[in-house]
Amino acid sequence: MILFVCTGNTCRSPMAAVMASKLLVEAGLDYTVRSAGVSASPECKASAHAVTVMREEGCDLLSHRSQRVTGELVSQADLVLAMTSGHRAAVVSAYPFAADKTFVLCEYAESGNNISDPFGGDYGTYRECASQIKTQLERCIKKIKETGL
Repeated sequence: MILFVCTGNTCRSPMAAVMASKLLVEAGLDYTVRSAGVSASPECKASAHAVTVMREEGCDLLSHRSQRVTGELVSQADLVLAMTSGHRAAVVSAYPFAADKTFVLCEYAESGNNISDPFGGDYGTYRECASQIKTQLERCIKKIKETGL
């Protein structure tokens, strides 16, 4: 299982999870994908702009409900991909056993920077965030296809 982590689990990590699911299927790879937030309030819907931008990508976030990162989720994951170095640090601090399998998305993709938070931004901010995530995911999936997790 691949676990994507951000702050509130309403924007970045859910967008990354649904896009990754789609891209993994297109690449012929079979992985379960989940998302969670280090400071998530349980059961919140994905932000409206995230839903819209993902619909344009052919992905559905309407049924998404936020959840906090838990030890159970982290232990089930084969790979934990955080949106920022701060998220990675929070996961590793709370779950030191996961240090070797927890990366910042751009670090694992070997390209780019932290994914900035679009929360509270306009449609264009979310579109840009989704584009950054997709670019990183494409690199990650190529790496997974070539070398495995």
